[in-house]
Amino acid sequence: MREHPKTRVIAVTSGKGGAGKTTLSLNLAMALASNGIRTCLFDADLGLANVNVLLGLSASKTLEDVVCNRSTLEDVVLRDVHGIDIIPGASGVQQMADLPPEQVTQMLRSFSLLDVYDVILMDTSAGVAKSVIAFCLCAAEVILVINPEPASMTDAYALLKILKLNGFQGRVRVVVSRCKNVEEAKSFFSGFQKTVFRYLDMRPVLLGVVVRDRKVQDAIRKREPVLFRHPGSNASRCIRHIAKSLAEHRPATPMTQSESPFWERWFRLLRAPLRLDVPEATHAYMETPTGSASSPSKPDAATPQKPRHTETANEDLQVGAPSPPETQDSVTPHEHALLQEIQGIRVALEALASNHPLGPFATLGGPGAVKEGGAMLLDYDAFVKQHRSERRGNPA
Repeated sequence: MREHPKTRVIAVTSGKGGAGKTTLSLNLAMALASNGIRTCLFDADLGLANVNVLLGLSASKTLEDVVCNRSTLEDVVLRDVHGIDIIPGASGVQQMADLPPEQVTQMLRSFSLLDVYDVILMDTSAGVAKSVIAFCLCAAEVILVINPEPASMTDAYALLKILKLNGFQGRVRVVVSRCKNVEEAKSFFSGFQKTVFRYLDMRPVLLGVVVRDRKVQDAIRKREPVLFRHPGSNASRCIRHIAKSLAEHRPATPMTQSESPFWERWFRLLRAPLRLDVPEATHAYMETPTGSASSPSKPDAATPQKPRHTETANEDLQVGAPSPPETQDSVTPHEHALLQEIQGIRVALEALASNHPLGPFATLGGPGAVKEGGAMLLDYDAFVKQHRSERRGNPA
């Protein structure tokens, strides 16, 4: 039941909804297939069936039918839709988390049929739900779709943060979508890349750019892929370029025979608790001298504080099945610390975008300032003091 050594499983994800993730997944799969690459698009967006919506399809069977033993996986696959095969996931993805061991074994046998593909694109849900993290941790490659706006950057950072804390070892490639032009996309990505490296010691690379194009919205309204309806549009050319780059740059180290198959790892991770704590030795605060490319240093972590509500907060951050009270109590402060960190980054980014000063905790040249090179350096101790001071002066 091991994956074919040539099969690439690529998770396509985003920190927040509306980034253009599903549109990219569908058209990228088509572009790969047009180059002779046998491609399967797995719609893993929980319950929403976004791929079907974009194509105007109404699947009679979904992965839920396989989970409930009403059908086989082979019967569920939509064959040769614009040159690709599609697996409509719907709510079946979440239901797989609750399967008994004997049904898990049966599902693993079913998924072995997917070994015939060259590429499997997993169109995940947006955000940091448990299933999304599991898909990304199991995939050797992750395509992260972001937009040139602060909220998109910070939510993408939240996703990468949780992947890092849970031992992600794959490769992250970024697609900047809905940007005005290539120059804007490269400038935005440069700041994002440097920030992620300094905080998380991860090196995402730019896979490509999809410029803002009215032809995309027209294709969505007509429920057709933009590659099919407007093959000569700017967006279509961008997606074909991304497909070409993806086909030419395979992972340097394919899966070894000693590793577990993708789906076996996914089931295991889906049932395990997510790690949300930040070890002191690897706390996300990282600062280097201005303009330096040296490895960042790591001072002590700040005391966790309860965060204010953000778009990346608890409704997206799912820790999985209910845990015993003592387990939930131990997770809560770590979740608060993580969300507070993200909130701090969001405040700094939004202030930067509006050209407003960043406040006492981020004065020019001081802790938390945006320094030369475009990466933000946040002083967590100063941020906590500021937060406490504000609460004393204006209690919630």
